[in-house]
Amino acid sequence: MNQHVLIHSELENISKSAANLQRGKLDDNLRYLYTMFEYINLVDLKHHKVEPLYVHDSLFQLEQAAQTGDFHEILQSVSRAYIYEEDQEGYLAFFNPDTIVERIQKSPYGRLEHCFRMRDKQGNYVWQECVVILLNNGREEEAPLLLTATKSIHAPIAPSGSHEAHHPSLDALLWQSFVHHTKFCYFWKDRERRFLGATDAFLKFYGFRTDQEILGKTDEDMNWHLDNNSYRLDELEVIQKGRVIENVAGDCIIHGVLRHITCYKWPLYRDGVIIGLMGIFFEADDMYRKLHQNLPSPYEDPITGLHNRQGFLGDLLQYQEAYAIDNQPYTLILLESRFDERIQRSYGSPLLRALIRKEASILRDLVGKDSVIARVQHAMFAILRRENSQKDAMDSELLAHTIQSHLQAIHQIDGNPVTVNFQYSIVHAADLAHHKTTGRNASYIYRLALERLRHGQ
Repeated sequence: MNQHVLIHSELENISKSAANLQRGKLDDNLRYLYTMFEYINLVDLKHHKVEPLYVHDSLFQLEQAAQTGDFHEILQSVSRAYIYEEDQEGYLAFFNPDTIVERIQKSPYGRLEHCFRMRDKQGNYVWQECVVILLNNGREEEAPLLLTATKSIHAPIAPSGSHEAHHPSLDALLWQSFVHHTKFCYFWKDRERRFLGATDAFLKFYGFRTDQEILGKTDEDMNWHLDNNSYRLDELEVIQKGRVIENVAGDCIIHGVLRHITCYKWPLYRDGVIIGLMGIFFEADDMYRKLHQNLPSPYEDPITGLHNRQGFLGDLLQYQEAYAIDNQPYTLILLESRFDERIQRSYGSPLLRALIRKEASILRDLVGKDSVIARVQHAMFAILRRENSQKDAMDSELLAHTIQSHLQAIHQIDGNPVTVNFQYSIVHAADLAHHKTTGRNASYIYRLALERLRHGQ
């Protein structure tokens, strides 16, 4: 070694480095972007995640944190909470995650724009314009990311499809507010007993999305009453004689459960002539629950919310009585899974309860609007369905097979693989020779269904 040392030093102004300059430029651009919009969100469609990037004094903040969950559910929640009712359908269609990427790619401008009214902190609805762009061009190998930027529009905009220059009268506004916001189940019908409309509370109670599902239909078309004849006669009294019906007890099917209701109906007059009827009903079971909030219902299954065995036997007696007295045939379908004990041993009770709730949900979706469903025991379900014709009896056979297929299509619960196998049996009340008493008839039908289920008939 010659004892020489070479020292090399270099000075760099880090405030002028290319990386910092680029970062500063990006910050400036973002600040400029923030001055143009009130809130900006990053949407990850693959992982169903919405992350607010910027929020400026807005009621709609997604809790100022990333919001996760099914994107359809997030949209529905935001729409109900913040979007003006007349604009909700367009809002949901615009942000439809199933088509938005394709629509952006087909757009000649590489973006989508939409206007809607959103609620502010004062409770008023103000016009907003939203722009959506695709950050990664929607390439299949990358998760699609969307950037949404929204700003207020202060200039008034005519609602889409509106050709009316005048404002609705106060009477019209009061009626619209009543229909949408009352918590009571009102309905109105024409002289042929066909539905002309109902309040949103009525539609929600029965599980309908819009009134289009009931318009022009009678109670017989809906098939949701155990005894249609008594309701029909009452309504004819209202329409033909102007009678007011008060506090009449009855039964109807709500989400697969037979509920006890109390009805009030009165005639609608125009120039002294009856043109239809209006009515309201109250659920007696709901009143009972509110009076006995700390007491569980003796007829309700705590896992599914369906009727339990005790509730089912009461329903069966009512169906049999309607058949014996009013000649209203019905069918009983029993379905049972034989694999639940093995699932419980493998995964435990919490997963088994989740599976049973899933099975009950499928039954509600398939038959809950016109049939009574009960969880009799373990993984055994019972369905009571009225039959008005031979075709209905054939449809019941097909329906049982369809239900079996849907239940056996369950292959995963909470991320755990499961195998479900259901057997079913059917008994048509009209096909049996009857005993002398209603109770024994119902008991015999139930025992016969159980016997057929055990022997695979």
